[in-house]
Amino acid sequence: MSSRTFFFRSEYSVKDMYERIYAPDFISVFKEYANSLDEEDTENVEANKSNCYTGLSQAYQLDIDRLHTVIRPVFDEYGRKGDRMNIKLYRSKAAPLTVTDEIRSRINSLINRNITEIDSFNPNLKYDLFIEEVAYREAYLDFKFRIEDSIIVHEPVPIREINAEYVEARYYFGSGIIALFNPNGTTRQSKDLVKVIYLLFIPYDPKIEEILLDEAQLIMIQLRLKGLVSSPRYRSDDDLRFIIHGLNEINYENPLVKSIQSNDSLTISELNTTCVVEGHRVNLKISEDGKLIIDTFVLPDVLDRIILDIEWVVLSEKYYKDMSTQIEALYKKISPAALPSHRTRRITAIKDDLSRVVNEYRGKPMDHREIKLVSTVIFNIGHLLNDEKKILPDEHLQSSSSNYSNLYAYYTDYFTVIKRMNRSKSETIARKTVQILQFLAAQSTGDAVDLIGQYEHLQKDE
Repeated sequence: MSSRTFFFRSEYSVKDMYERIYAPDFISVFKEYANSLDEEDTENVEANKSNCYTGLSQAYQLDIDRLHTVIRPVFDEYGRKGDRMNIKLYRSKAAPLTVTDEIRSRINSLINRNITEIDSFNPNLKYDLFIEEVAYREAYLDFKFRIEDSIIVHEPVPIREINAEYVEARYYFGSGIIALFNPNGTTRQSKDLVKVIYLLFIPYDPKIEEILLDEAQLIMIQLRLKGLVSSPRYRSDDDLRFIIHGLNEINYENPLVKSIQSNDSLTISELNTTCVVEGHRVNLKISEDGKLIIDTFVLPDVLDRIILDIEWVVLSEKYYKDMSTQIEALYKKISPAALPSHRTRRITAIKDDLSRVVNEYRGKPMDHREIKLVSTVIFNIGHLLNDEKKILPDEHLQSSSSNYSNLYAYYTDYFTVIKRMNRSKSETIARKTVQILQFLAAQSTGDAVDLIGQYEHLQKDE
């Protein structure tokens, strides 16, 4: 039976406390108990965490209650609270779900009942499922589930054994994000559980989706967390599929790193980022399939802070739409018979203009992929400036010695073909759009997070 917990940690066992106290602190307090494995050499013992713990256990004759009483004050002073974080993210596609008195009553009535036997849920579960505990909070709702699966053991005599696993989940009201702590479970099991959570609120047609993160979103989350990246994982999207692990992206002069950085057929599928969250220095692993892993002990408020940044990024997905796909779609519409190589040259020329915008105004060194991210955000803001009917006044225009003719030509074609403006008006708006994009790039010094903030601030002012 798995006893791992994350959201419902209420107490620490002797083993838990021992694991969470750093060796130097444990030794400094309990070094007098250091026990030599050599019974004949008890005077010249070099204290380490293990032999201090062994000696302490023997001194208290393996009395767990007394050991707990002795170790607890040391843990309270030096120990790391919380648990290792292993989370999979989902999201409700319905309007944000809230806890009414009726829903609270329904949830409470289901505690310790077998969900599998309740027809209104009918999730086709292959195991017995119980809601064991619920915690109501202002911003979220925590669930603790117990999954039971029985097996027949034939030796020495046939008996029925029940295996129990515990799964925990936190539902965030504002965003509809569900964080599932299920380190030992299957993907199918995880999907079953998030459907059950949805059905507690709306008893039909569960609308749940996995949170999947593309390269732009992974990088943006890392930027929001102000983290340092090491050992990103790359995946090939073309016919030759392969995965590259363990490249230190900080070493930009490495020929292999340079090659991968500039190869757009390789995308980042996982980032390891070192950052400080809620006072904890952590190494966060975040992957494209919406998994978050921290191998050190942390409290759930660390996850809550990370979720705020993920929520911001997920809800800002309109800024990350792929440039190449949109450009190719436009020019396929304009010239269906044109050679693919012609469209590829156009795409490259437009991307080059966007990269020059970023490089002209950036306030810090950037690698290829960060430049690509900022270029993507700038490109999509160019569409949004017109879609939201809020072209900014002249005082926000940026004059530049660079004319960015390819970018100007693209927006002219976009406004003419997609927005059905006459050519003359499209040229005027395209020129103004490019100048506004330069203004935003200059104001944000090429920082992707600040760039979106600057744009949204100007939109609110209009």
